[in-house]
Amino acid sequence: ALDIVAAHSLALAFYPKWISRLQKGVGELPTRLVAMNVGDAIHVLREGNCDLMLGYHDSYATMQLDAEIFPSFSIGHAKMIPVSLPDANGDPRFSLNDESVPYLAYTQGAFLGRSVRMLLKNDPLRMRLKTVYETAMAEGLKGMTLEGVGMAWIPDFCIRDELKRGVLVRAGDAAWDIPLEIRL
Repeated sequence: ALDIVAAHSLALAFYPKWISRLQKGVGELPTRLVAMNVGDAIHVLREGNCDLMLGYHDSYATMQLDAEIFPSFSIGHAKMIPVSLPDANGDPRFSLNDESVPYLAYTQGAFLGRSVRMLLKNDPLRMRLKTVYETAMAEGLKGMTLEGVGMAWIPDFCIRDELKRGVLVRAGDAAWDIPLEIRL
């Protein structure tokens, strides 16, 4: 079996569709998947304790792997979208335009959190975001968003169905989206 480590959000919401498409093309491909945070996944790959790592490409180069030793290729693109529960009119209950926004944040060490922090670094919006909950996992933020606790940036592939059904709505326009590249 192919041992693959992957970021939690990719393991839960991206991997199943991706691997089933791959297997349709190449035939049966036994795999063993372990979900973990990106930093741990990089460590496992560097130590030689897995065959492949499924992760996000870090254009800020803070978690870059040496491309000579660890070649990678892009297998998809996604984006993180600011989302909230809708109010009775279908508008976001919590909008990035609000004076004070209950914010569901990624923890300091979380890879996706760094992407959000880079977006907000020089923007006054960060002063209006009031952190009410933190976790390293996108699925945890999705759960709290669905409970109406606040708004969060969540990868689009994790919330496709909720957006389609109107259970979650954008809390800000496309200018607030954060592009992500998924690499193997």
